[in-house]
Amino acid sequence: MAAPAKIRGFILSDVIGDDLRVIASGPTVAPITSRAAARELLINLNVFTQMPASVQDYLNVNALEAVQVQSENTLIGSNTHSLRAMRAASAGGIIVSDTLTGDVEDAAQFILQSARQNLAETLLFGGETTVTIRGNGKGGRNQELALRVAMLAENEDLGDWLFLSGGTDGRDGPTDAAGGIVDKHTVQRIRDAGENPEALLANNDSYAALQAAGDLLMTGATGTNVADVQVFLRLTKG
Repeated sequence: MAAPAKIRGFILSDVIGDDLRVIASGPTVAPITSRAAARELLINLNVFTQMPASVQDYLNVNALEAVQVQSENTLIGSNTHSLRAMRAASAGGIIVSDTLTGDVEDAAQFILQSARQNLAETLLFGGETTVTIRGNGKGGRNQELALRVAMLAENEDLGDWLFLSGGTDGRDGPTDAAGGIVDKHTVQRIRDAGENPEALLANNDSYAALQAAGDLLMTGATGTNVADVQVFLRLTKG
């Protein structure tokens, strides 16, 4: 650490809520807690004695530090920054949520509910969802979210629409795809390719499903990461 020198930090956040204390461990921000609290947590996890002796010695000192970090921090990029830029570039776009988290199954339901209730042409979402692993297929949270939206909306009267879900770093899970771009015909294209979308989803094989439909989002590495973004674009109203 450069303390007590004055520091200026320019921060890119992939943390939902942009708490500067936890972005990349918050190296230019005052500590989030005390030595005693850190020691208690490690003891409760039964790993304190496995820590290096120097770390144990440091945490065993019940010092009441008043760490003064002479820093000026500027958040220059985040998921919310990205969504605001997307809204500015769209025609009447609406940011529905910049905290889209939880299981992709619930997130897909939320996105479809938002599309039913809101007739805006462009609905924007951002955050980081999770996937419940039930199979041994290949995919990622953005690919599975896109596939789930396509399957839920297959028989909905939403008009013509597109839905994109992608990782801003250009990589979704252990794949070369950033996510998926699906529409009202995605599920039928999967079936026309001889695949079973329900079976692929059950096996967490969203990559194979979207690949069969030609709906993988391929961007390559972007060089940065500010979590995930989603766009529901209504082309014609149902």
